Amino acid sequence: MSDSIIKKSILPLIGSMGKYLIQIVRVGIIARFVLPEDYGIVAAVQGIIGLSTILGDFGMTTAALQKRTLSSNSESAFFWFNVVIGSLLVIILSLIAPFIGNYLNNFEAVNIVYALAINYLIISLYSQALVKLKRELKFKRITLLEISTTIVSSFVGVMLAINGYKYWSLIYMQLADSILLLFGYFILSKYKIRKFKIDDEIKGSMKFGISVNIMNVLNRITKNADLSLLGRFAGITATGFYSRAISLTNILNTQLRGTIFTVSFPILAKNQDNDLVFFKKIFESYALIVFINCLIGGVLFWFADVIISLYLGPGWDDVVPLLRIISVSFLFLPFNTISDQIPLAKGDSLSYNKIGVAKNVIKLSLIISGTLFWGLWGCALGLVISEFVNVFIIILLMKKYTLQINKFVLTSLFPFLFCLSSGIVCYVLNSLVVDNIFNKLVAIALYCTLFFLQYIAVPANSNYEKIKFNAFFSKK
Repeated sequence: MSDSIIKKSILPLIGSMGKYLIQIVRVGIIARFVLPEDYGIVAAVQGIIGLSTILGDFGMTTAALQKRTLSSNSESAFFWFNVVIGSLLVIILSLIAPFIGNYLNNFEAVNIVYALAINYLIISLYSQALVKLKRELKFKRITLLEISTTIVSSFVGVMLAINGYKYWSLIYMQLADSILLLFGYFILSKYKIRKFKIDDEIKGSMKFGISVNIMNVLNRITKNADLSLLGRFAGITATGFYSRAISLTNILNTQLRGTIFTVSFPILAKNQDNDLVFFKKIFESYALIVFINCLIGGVLFWFADVIISLYLGPGWDDVVPLLRIISVSFLFLPFNTISDQIPLAKGDSLSYNKIGVAKNVIKLSLIISGTLFWGLWGCALGLVISEFVNVFIIILLMKKYTLQINKFVLTSLFPFLFCLSSGIVCYVLNSLVVDNIFNKLVAIALYCTLFFLQYIAVPANSNYEKIKFNAFFSKK
């Protein structure tokens, strides 16, 4: 099938894994020259900026992707709309920068806000060029560009960290990445900046985008609440520890699961009126997400100590239990995130917003209460518990789509059991040998092998969807 999500995900997933490894290596190097409090101040500022920019792009990027066809006039309108929003964000952030420094009791934060505000403007300039590449399914070009820019920006960050630039090395690394992507996306997409006229298509797209943005606002608030609260109530150093634990899981979420959604969303949108094909594609992408989450999430849980030791070096031991707690949420994340794809791809902004509001209110409530009452550990536990509770909330709110709950459950359950059994075997065997890095790396390789063998051995059926690995090599 020409629109096979599995097949079209090959190169983007390879690229995401490449970026994942590059980012792990660069953080591993930079962490040896940058202190936890340096990571903490940047993470806290980014969290607050995330709250300050709650309007985002008013859903224009989502609206552009959701359309079956998009005229050049609408494309130009979305570009200029993003530029205006990006410019307003720069002004707003510049005005509130002193207040952010006061909130964090750290006035070094003011200059960080100014620098990161520029980054938002750059992103707004290239967002529609990226949308054009995604709509044309030019994932090979996107992947190669993003790997190249990650390598170059990582080199910039590492060199600055080695030369004593502290938290500025993290900021300049982000700016370098955004500037390179700006030029790259425009060149690869051959994007042309044009004038536009307001017509019915633009009005309809803006109406859909703004309605969808209600949930995006809540998403943004929830996503950044933990870091902004920890920065105030738990201290900059604790925020630094938390940011490193959450960064490992976020890299997985944004790089790998996000890559699958990038591929699947345009395909789902094209088939939104054909339920048979639509839900076949949903389960195809869901099985792929579950496989990746259980495999890599299991590695993060069972081998958190060796990962943090190699990844960050000495002085970061407090990250290990945090990483184990947060990685438990990987069991629930696939279902919670696929629930966004179904109404959004079908253009059902009302259901999308209703589900989003419910999920984010629960998540935000548990993160805030956990942080205020139990600090760092309460924040991590609140995050995990919220993902568990949201599974049941989504099932209640998605009744109109007659979801095959049994199939979702079994598609998640089997890989989880493979993760559990493989991890227990490796844990027992590892306790019988000398405790050193080499043996733990062997244990990680054994875990992945056992997981994969079990996954291959258990056949799919009508209630259990799994990856068809031959689809990766099929020419159809």
